[in-house]
Amino acid sequence: MATKGAIQAFAESLRKTVNEKGIRVTLIEPWKIATDMLEKPDDGMEKSIAELKMLRPEDIAGCTLYTLLQPKRCDIDSVQIRPLLQVI
Repeated sequence: MATKGAIQAFAESLRKTVNEKGIRVTLIEPWKIATDMLEKPDDGMEKSIAELKMLRPEDIAGCTLYTLLQPKRCDIDSVQIRPLLQVI
C-alpha cells in the first residue's frame, strides 16, 4: 500500500511541476489483469476473464489510448480501472 501511495504522490507532484508547460500527467491504476507477471499464471485466467473478475491487457491499453486522445483542453488526473465483478 505504501508503494501505491508513493506513486500517487509522485504523479501529483510531477503534474504540478509540468502543468505550466502544458504537459499532462495521468495516473492509470489497473486492478486485476491477466498477464504472465502474476505469481501463478494458469488456465484459470480465461475463466476469470469470462466471469468478469479479471481484465485483459488490451483493456488497459484502450484506457491509455482514451487518455492520450483527449483534446488539449482536457486533463485526466487519474483513472482506476477494474474488472466489473472483482471483489473490492
